[in-house]
Amino acid sequence: MALSSTLTNHLHILGNVTATTELDALLTILTGETRSAVVPLYALRQVAAMKDALSDTSDNTTLGLGDAAAAVVTGSNASATTKSETAAIELTMPDNYMAAGTVTVIVRAKVAVAAEVSNTIDLVAKENADGALGADICATAVQTLTTSYANYSFTITATALVAGDVLNLAFTAAVNDTGGTHASIITISKITMQYSGK
Repeated sequence: MALSSTLTNHLHILGNVTATTELDALLTILTGETRSAVVPLYALRQVAAMKDALSDTSDNTTLGLGDAAAAVVTGSNASATTKSETAAIELTMPDNYMAAGTVTVIVRAKVAVAAEVSNTIDLVAKENADGALGADICATAVQTLTTSYANYSFTITATALVAGDVLNLAFTAAVNDTGGTHASIITISKITMQYSGK
């Protein structure tokens, strides 16, 4: 396949690329490989008090995390009412992150019993620069949870991000069981950040 084109980073290619592996290798150099970093659940913090870890149990405002190994982040029972509980973390973009490369936050979660109205997970992502939070750069809307653990992906608008930038990630688990009597409790078992890395 003959190529003569200017790629996005202004690299000009002349000549023939005859093997798919050669082209794949070139694209990897230019766009990076998908890397993954698992976020330890014990590193989650209270949104209203970022220096404070989560309590052992939720309190109708903030999600909870027990002391036992393999504990999951847990919300409150929303039977016949509504609950909206949060947790947050600040992550530094890794040294091998490629500037403006893709960033996706994946939340593995479920609701114990489907609520009468809704059971959702949401993410607000803001850059923390010099002690001030910027605008929300999460491009994915709130997502509906099911009663089985599943991965929910949130895309970050990363056009201005570079290695070393700090992201403030705030998660909201919300249940509306108005008119119902369901034991609708949301749990989060894993949080992963995927990004384009060198």
